[in-house]
Amino acid sequence: MRRKLQIIFMLVLAVLFMTNLMGCDSVVETDLYEINVQIEGQGRVVVDPDKDYYEELENVTFKAIPDDYFEFKAWKGSFSGSEKEVEIVIEDDIFIKAVFNPTESITGEGTEDDPYTIWYIDGLQKIGSEDYSLDAYYELGRDIDASETKNWNDGKGFYPIGGYEDQDNYIAFTGTLDGQGYEISGLYINRRDERGMGLFSAIENARVKNLSFNSVNIAGL
Repeated sequence: MRRKLQIIFMLVLAVLFMTNLMGCDSVVETDLYEINVQIEGQGRVVVDPDKDYYEELENVTFKAIPDDYFEFKAWKGSFSGSEKEVEIVIEDDIFIKAVFNPTESITGEGTEDDPYTIWYIDGLQKIGSEDYSLDAYYELGRDIDASETKNWNDGKGFYPIGGYEDQDNYIAFTGTLDGQGYEISGLYINRRDERGMGLFSAIENARVKNLSFNSVNIAGL
């Protein structure tokens, strides 16, 4: 009888051990995902909930908030659209870019601490006008597409910054233009009978830096 009880007890232990083992095997591991957000332009993105890792099928809200003088344009990446606030279900890592476009061609105060920031080609053309002096501080806020200048001024294109008649008669740019590593592409000037053709007609004691050009077409004396 004692022998039978021992066998039964051993069988019960074996069953409990196997049950526990099977229970451990049945634990489901949850995949964890990351969210990477990038910004083009000026603005921010609020992610709710905001944490390092997200579980599969978790609901997450993305909200785009533009800075002053900017508007939200679109989402690019793992999802797309133009709604400022989007809710998605996490099924993989998320890589998303929020695109903010400026609402003005030029912003800022023109000082060293708050330079005029140029966002569009017509902002660049404003340098030297009544409100944007030739001795102020300027910077590019992004790459400038100047291809539309081919259609400006009856086909003459962009009007160079400043003015130039000869070595003794010119109006020079004396300020600062920091390209911040950005590029001006497609600039067009067709003024074959005019002097001092280029982005600037003349510069004097000025500082122009961190600026590159691509696909430029300039004709002049």
